[in-house]
Amino acid sequence: MDWGALTICAAAISAASLSIRWRFPTIQPALATFGIGVSLSIAVLSLFRPPWPLTASGALNVGLIAAIIDYCLSLKRKRTSAEADQNAPANIEKAAQRQLIADGRKLIAAFNRQEPRENFVDFLAEHEEWQAIRPRLDAKVVSEMENPRLVVPSRDGKKDGKVIYLQDELDRLEREWGLI
Repeated sequence: MDWGALTICAAAISAASLSIRWRFPTIQPALATFGIGVSLSIAVLSLFRPPWPLTASGALNVGLIAAIIDYCLSLKRKRTSAEADQNAPANIEKAAQRQLIADGRKLIAAFNRQEPRENFVDFLAEHEEWQAIRPRLDAKVVSEMENPRLVVPSRDGKKDGKVIYLQDELDRLEREWGLI
């Protein structure tokens, strides 16, 4: 048997299998891996010049093992991508919830930084972020915050004590949504 021709044949099979794997994604990748495994093992075994039945048997076994490993890895990749797709809506929802909490905290910081003292309720009414956060807050707390006759003493360096109501509600939402 001409081992040089066998090696060239193995290289051709390997190149064809690689081409099939990348150009035709509908063909099972394990089949292309089988071809690559067979051809590479023929090339390696031809260096040792064993009898051709032994070379053929070893090449087919190596190709089969390579195909099985590739098939198992592709199943694992599919499973992992399916799990990621299932978690995507939950991740998007968590990101939106985090953004709401961050917007609420920005409102508090902006209110505390302003120079002319504006009423907290009037300040909130001017911002879109408040309209997004408001429906998620406890109705009782919102009614207390928006009550113009209720005066809450300021503390912790806040200009209006009602800011603390919003801060406490944001903390509660953060705990309730599992963002902490």
